[in-house]
Amino acid sequence: MQLIARLVGFCFLSLVSLPLFATPFIYTFVGNISFMSENGDFTPSILVDGVNFSMGDPIEYQLIFDFQRQGFCDDPQKRTNCNGSEIANDFDDNGALLRDRFYVEFLSATKESPLSYQDIDYNLGVDIISLGVGQVFASSAIFLESNSFVKNWQETTDFQSGTSVIGQDYWDNEGELGVDLVSGLIESTLTLDSIRPLPVPTPQTLLLFLIGGGILLFWQVRGRNTRLLSSLENQFPNTMT
Repeated sequence: MQLIARLVGFCFLSLVSLPLFATPFIYTFVGNISFMSENGDFTPSILVDGVNFSMGDPIEYQLIFDFQRQGFCDDPQKRTNCNGSEIANDFDDNGALLRDRFYVEFLSATKESPLSYQDIDYNLGVDIISLGVGQVFASSAIFLESNSFVKNWQETTDFQSGTSVIGQDYWDNEGELGVDLVSGLIESTLTLDSIRPLPVPTPQTLLLFLIGGGILLFWQVRGRNTRLLSSLENQFPNTMT
């Protein structure tokens, strides 16, 4: 019984010591392709590495937003200051917030370019206070920009009062010497369709897992001790009575 009590106590302490964060959310944006260019020239249709895009095609993006985490980016070729570390917020000399950064992750798209742009991986959102705009760098190619702060995108009704989001899918196809042979842009006009919490284990679920693991550990230890005692009794029958 003492072992069970210790295991339950350990499970409780493990649970209460878990970090508590606000739930990340999945944002779904829907719209249509409104502009495309290849090498700087407008084109009504484009074929990118086997994927065809046309003006007016429907598009949907799903992204994960976590405003409790700092965003970051990583440039494997070290052409920028993106080194995989978190990027802190910017403040002026008086301590006023200039750029508010947070974590964003690209989840899915109904259609996207198979090619990336400069191979820089982004998980970065930023609200630029002085300009009153929000920007999202969700992958190596997907970029969103809005005339409203991203942290104000809490309700879909925000977009009925003048908020707009432009989605941009950049890509390039580099030659052997690193020269861009072909580059392009697929731009979409988007609206926010839904916001839903990212499914994460609840504290109750975590507690059940911890208690279940503790009980399994108890029975494993108990079974091992029982087998050991039985073995000793067989080896030393006279001394165990």
